[in-house]
Amino acid sequence: GFIGLNTKAEVFISTSHQPLSLEEDSIYEAEVSLFEDGVLVKNLSRNNESIYVSEGFIPKLGKAYEISTMIDGFHNAISELETIPFPVKLDSVKYLLNIEQEVLIRLYFKDPPVKNFYAVKFIRSYNDTLVAKADVVYKIFNPSVVFNDKLFNSQNHTYERKLSLAAGRVNNKPLYYNRVDVILFSITESGYNFFKDLDESDYTNGDMFTTSTQIRSNIINGYGIFVGYSTDTVKLNLDL
Repeated sequence: GFIGLNTKAEVFISTSHQPLSLEEDSIYEAEVSLFEDGVLVKNLSRNNESIYVSEGFIPKLGKAYEISTMIDGFHNAISELETIPFPVKLDSVKYLLNIEQEVLIRLYFKDPPVKNFYAVKFIRSYNDTLVAKADVVYKIFNPSVVFNDKLFNSQNHTYERKLSLAAGRVNNKPLYYNRVDVILFSITESGYNFFKDLDESDYTNGDMFTTSTQIRSNIINGYGIFVGYSTDTVKLNLDL
């Protein structure tokens, strides 16, 4: 699950089964509660996608949050405390187009003088219409894009990524993205550890010559992650 600054909490709950099991993974009947500084503030409701959400509640900076789940036949599962990190602002975002219809995007920001953990997401669209569904496959961001500030603590940092602008064809003519939303996530250390482990596990999956990756969890009586985050976003309109 996730809880972002000024956004509702979202929690997905499922059960584990043996690989060949045909049993349903999702859990549709659960009591899911959100606590702020140890005080119950919201019981989450389930939407049509089996995701429990905290409608009508706005999380805040400096507050510690945890999720508790009660399900018949299971132990009560509860997350460790997560404090939403302060957002790190993007100083500027620049881009450079090339003849292959690609764009090189550079993010510039100043890293605060504490341990910080980040992720970056790019959402491409055409005239404000989402075309690249792959850009939003993950509920929050791809596990491969997390990083820490170990090599640039308290310094100015530049992050860059090259993206294809080819969006397909319309009336037999090529269509190119003309907008990119650039999102810099500030995440908690437990979230960074989980997604880093998850990415490494996916990379080595099926390789008999590597040691299995242990994916760290912050869920008591369960497995997974409940992570706090904040964001800063810049919307780029590309001059094609």
